[in-house]
Amino acid sequence: MKTQPQTSKAYFKNLTILHGMLLVAQIAFFTAAYFFTDRSMVSNEELNSLFTYLIPVLVLAGIAGSNLLFRKQLAKLIETDTLKVKLTGYLSSLVIKYALLEIPAMLSIVAYFITANYLFLGMAVVVLIVFVLDRPSMGRTITDLQLSMAERQKVENPHEEVAEVNIR
Repeated sequence: MKTQPQTSKAYFKNLTILHGMLLVAQIAFFTAAYFFTDRSMVSNEELNSLFTYLIPVLVLAGIAGSNLLFRKQLAKLIETDTLKVKLTGYLSSLVIKYALLEIPAMLSIVAYFITANYLFLGMAVVVLIVFVLDRPSMGRTITDLQLSMAERQKVENPHEEVAEVNIR
């Protein structure tokens, strides 16, 4: 597979775009479910009672699990020597973290769509808030990876090549 160098500016732009697109997908699904759910129908009580316990557990597990796994992956990345490996691994770690947050949000929205229970919509909002607050930034990346002063200077220079992307 061919790789292409990526500047600091492009790296953080791509991180922001990734986060934004995942957020927009969740908000679009949330909005569609809200407007297309028939709230006049009688909800399925069995599913409603099952989801009443399952969805909050999944939301808490998704939030806690995403943070726990992310911190575990960060611990490995901090020990690596090269900046390119750190930033490539950081991107992969963020993708996994975001997936673990997005799954319970989507499941909460589906549960709302099936049962018309606003509790599930509220649980999706909780995950969306966590997702919004977890927006990637240069400062957060520097802090998370505990970059040295030399690495930090490279990352803060928008024209410095700091990562590589695979080209297909």
